[in-house]
Amino acid sequence: MNWYAAHIVMQIVLTGRNDVIAWENVVLLHAPNDEDAYSKADAIGHLSEGDSGGTMEWDGSPARMVYRGTRRLASISSPSDVNNNPSDGCEVTYMQLEFDNEEALKGFMNGDGRANLLE
Repeated sequence: MNWYAAHIVMQIVLTGRNDVIAWENVVLLHAPNDEDAYSKADAIGHLSEGDSGGTMEWDGSPARMVYRGTRRLASISSPSDVNNNPSDGCEVTYMQLEFDNEEALKGFMNGDGRANLLE
């Protein structure tokens, strides 16, 4: 069995509004392979859908959560466990980034820069 970090995207759909609000939730999964991990992520996403029995609101508007998909799946890497079980200091997920120059990297680190994601 392997450990994975699944990036599950949930959208908050607001009644009568066109706002597009989404959350990317990173969830740890234990599965024998990628296919089963994606299936587990889909199940979690679908279970998270709904409107809390009609009581969910966002900024004063009736709302509901809608599962939009699993954006990515990453195997986790543990520096101290040969089976890559989650442990202190383990890498849960990662993003590869590309910058135009060193200044752009510095801007990103300060929270005011942009990066191009490499997949």
